[in-house]
Amino acid sequence: MEGESVAKRTETLLHRMIQRYEQSNDRRIRPNQFTFGTAIDLVAKTSQPAVAGRESDRILQWMIDFREKETKKEHERHEDKEIAQKYSLEPTTSHFITVLLAHSKSAKNGGTVSLKRMEELLMQMETLDLQPTYQCFVIYLNALSKSRIPDAPERAEEVLNRIEALILADDSGSSSTSNQGKIQINNYGYNSIMDAWARSNSRGRAKRVEAVFERMQRFYEQTGNDALLPDKFTYACLMNAIIKDKEEGFAERCADILAEMEAGDRPSMQPDSITYGTVIRAFRTTQNIGKAEAIIKRMETDDSIIDPDAKCYGEMIDCYNQHGGHANSALSILERCEKMYESGDITKKPKAKMYCICINIVGRSRDPNKAKSAESIFQRCLSNMDTSNASSKRYYFPIFNSLIGVYSRSNIENKVQKALGVIEKMEELGFEPTVTTYNGILSTCSRLPPSAAEKTKRFATTVAVKTMRFLQQHQHLQPDSESYNQMLFVCGTIKDSEEKSVAIEAVTKSCCNDGYLSRQIISSLGQMSGASFWSLLGVKRQEKRFIDINSLDPAWSRNAK
Repeated sequence: MEGESVAKRTETLLHRMIQRYEQSNDRRIRPNQFTFGTAIDLVAKTSQPAVAGRESDRILQWMIDFREKETKKEHERHEDKEIAQKYSLEPTTSHFITVLLAHSKSAKNGGTVSLKRMEELLMQMETLDLQPTYQCFVIYLNALSKSRIPDAPERAEEVLNRIEALILADDSGSSSTSNQGKIQINNYGYNSIMDAWARSNSRGRAKRVEAVFERMQRFYEQTGNDALLPDKFTYACLMNAIIKDKEEGFAERCADILAEMEAGDRPSMQPDSITYGTVIRAFRTTQNIGKAEAIIKRMETDDSIIDPDAKCYGEMIDCYNQHGGHANSALSILERCEKMYESGDITKKPKAKMYCICINIVGRSRDPNKAKSAESIFQRCLSNMDTSNASSKRYYFPIFNSLIGVYSRSNIENKVQKALGVIEKMEELGFEPTVTTYNGILSTCSRLPPSAAEKTKRFATTVAVKTMRFLQQHQHLQPDSESYNQMLFVCGTIKDSEEKSVAIEAVTKSCCNDGYLSRQIISSLGQMSGASFWSLLGVKRQEKRFIDINSLDPAWSRNAK
């Protein structure tokens, strides 16, 4: 059972219990805290975030309403408090935490309704004399920090103000929630806010993260609570914000933070592979490959710090990828990781992204045997793929598109057949090709080697036409601007000038009718020769170099990105 069916089945069982109780008035079969709690927990664990939050919340509210109804009956019957407590229906903090967690799944995916509902639940707890615990606030803060709401960091800081005020009131003895015990605060809430600022698109985000960092330190000094000391995630948020701001010397600042962490005496602040990978990424951004390599070298030789794992090596490979001329270095790292993994070091198991990047690097090289090299990397990647794990398979999807891209840029005679073979392999392994995949096929068909025979060119044109028709008729996929652009290049390979002109005109008309005309397509049309299709755009032939897409019919580009 999944999603709606779980919620419906749970609701049906609760209705039956309540109906039997009301018919018999037997307290032993009346749902209690445990009954509703089990139902809430069951529904909250469904795989569909929106359903989990909405339905677990509905059961909680049902519990609260049922409790009010039963409390009135108990007062009317003057029942003993011990009996009432034995069959208690009082909602607990645990019930609310479960529902908050369920809502947070949807809120993290951009569910603003769930985020709003979480705020309402926190307020409802207070009306029920249930002071929200720090965990309740952190669940909300964590969901808020990962949401796509523009003002998420500011809203998170408002919640933090409330938390600090409650704690200070508790310490001074003025809090009215002593029956719930003191709120136990730690750095999780502060980290969530720093994460929110680091993820935001606000200018000066690094300064905002530093302000929260300093605020946490001041509150530590005020309370003496060691749980408020910064940990590796705290520093990671700070570094991520610094990298995104890209102010002068930002990579060196990240390296200084790394040094501070290494010098620290607390295990919680010791850098991990993600930390080192972040600093490597900073130097990649500044094109300082030497310093990135130095970090890897130090990790490999310095016994006082951790060894680099696949994540760190992956960042180094990406560093080589961003700056050309380092294909051999990237491939060398991949091969080393493979050998270490085969020797039993599971931390060195190459990630799918590492293989994908290496295939891309090979594809951009001038190696005449690039297709063969890419195929070798591709096969090694597939041999490491766990086909039984559906969740991890998605990380391997890009390698198929990357290999098709290599075929597109290669000069091998049978490149089109090879690219089609990749799609067959995808489907064999349970992957569904996307528009990007089919655009790769079109690109391969349009970039034949100069020595290609006429028969090969005809085959490529036929494959391109069939691919385009397939996309146009597909139930879920449809061609995009890149599809039409590549199709125009395919038309450009037609030898007969009259046939070429007719083909280009047909593709242009279809592109405009479907609303995918783009600046790139106009540029491609400008490169075509011997075609009389400019009148379709309402432009004179001699003006073709000065076409402004904004001066054309907006319907022609309505779907273009």
